[in-house]
Amino acid sequence: MRISKRTLCLAGSVLVASSVVACSSRGDAKHAADTQEWKLTFTYDGADVELPLQKMHVYLVEEEQENAEVFEITGSGVTLVGTFPMDCHVGYDDNWPVLVGKAVTIDARGGARDDMMSYVLMPDGTKAFVTGGSFVPEKITGEIDGMDGNRTVSGTFVLRVRTGLGEEELTGRFAVHCFTLG
Repeated sequence: MRISKRTLCLAGSVLVASSVVACSSRGDAKHAADTQEWKLTFTYDGADVELPLQKMHVYLVEEEQENAEVFEITGSGVTLVGTFPMDCHVGYDDNWPVLVGKAVTIDARGGARDDMMSYVLMPDGTKAFVTGGSFVPEKITGEIDGMDGNRTVSGTFVLRVRTGLGEEELTGRFAVHCFTLG
């Protein structure tokens, strides 16, 4: 038996089958995301580098006073992980504006299971592993939340990375599709 999204989305409720299905009555075509803007950009050794970003997962927590939310930013040639400051919780109500203007630490290692390593792919094809850094969201755009939505966080970043020349600093801009899990 095949169950459509329309069948699962009755009266604005979300029915859980083997996965979560998001409901939207807005029409996907006119609110589709422009994935071309989702990227990490910086200049390295005179070359402009653009690495496509796919998503930023934010893992929600129950006890916000005791636990920070964890994030994972991933894309083609980039993984960045860390935690939000304790006074910044996106939370179950998708309060993305709480991040605007806040410095968010990027860790060398972490993620939801603590097993991801932060890195960026350099122009020569090598991975530069992140030893630390931060990003600062400047704006939140998009109207649709969720995996198929268009919610986007954009801003600036600073990364300390290990390359063949030693530790170096990369600075640039980013825009990434963002949604919460939890």
